[in-house]
Amino acid sequence: MLRLFLIWFGIGWLLEEQEKTDAEAEARTLAKESQKPIINIGAKQNPFGDVRCDINPECGTTFCDAHDMSQYRDKEFSVAMLSHVVEHLDDPDRAIAEAQRIADNVIILVPSPIFPQSWLMPQHKWLIFPDRKVRIRA
Repeated sequence: MLRLFLIWFGIGWLLEEQEKTDAEAEARTLAKESQKPIINIGAKQNPFGDVRCDINPECGTTFCDAHDMSQYRDKEFSVAMLSHVVEHLDDPDRAIAEAQRIADNVIILVPSPIFPQSWLMPQHKWLIFPDRKVRIRA
């Protein structure tokens, strides 16, 4: 049983990595067409993006709060990337609205709720489904 669980977890991780690669390629294409930069919101240590920001800046990121991106102008960016960020936030809708304000395009990646990393991670507050989100932790 443990072996099946680990395989299931591993498949989820591999799919997430492929989704990230595909999303980054799409973001690069959109940015090249518009000649505007890409902002990676919640970047942590991810080197992707022209501007990388996080509420806990580290490894070259600048400070930003996904709920309040007032330091950036409307449509300043071609793409706002939120990769595995919204499931951690208190108000994902507000963060998405801010990303839509500052960027022409918004790319959001969330862990699939069918894989255990979605609901086992204690930092995750939401399960995100295609048609709804479900709060799992306060």
